[in-house]
Amino acid sequence: MFDLVFDFIFGNFLFIVLYFLCFLVFVLLSVAICTLLERKLMASMQRRKGPNVVGLFGFLQPFADALKALVKENIIPRDADAYIFLLAPVFTFFCSLKVWGLLPLDSIDYPIYSLNGVLYLLIILSFGAYGIIFAGWSSILNMHF
Repeated sequence: MFDLVFDFIFGNFLFIVLYFLCFLVFVLLSVAICTLLERKLMASMQRRKGPNVVGLFGFLQPFADALKALVKENIIPRDADAYIFLLAPVFTFFCSLKVWGLLPLDSIDYPIYSLNGVLYLLIILSFGAYGIIFAGWSSILNMHF
């Protein structure tokens, strides 16, 4: 029995965690590089240098932006419903993450077609708009709709 549990923990579970971490690092680095390339392209269109201060040729700029976003002060309007105001972006974020869950994969991570996936995509994307409505509604502003 102990051998079975030991094999499960250090066999499949460790492989799944390492697979997930490698995938997460790949996605985060891809987003950082795409953000940097987009900012460089926009700067070249506007005839300016673009992000070139942080690191060699600005390669650390996306990480500096992420650090800035993490330590940014959260401002809540005085009359706002703080609970809904703070949960509205979380709701929208989880709706966008849920869209990735509809990608049907077979046993070797090859995408397969699913007709129900299109309906599911439309439903989850429509729920994502409610997070924006909740944020405006909870801020007690006159222009929330």
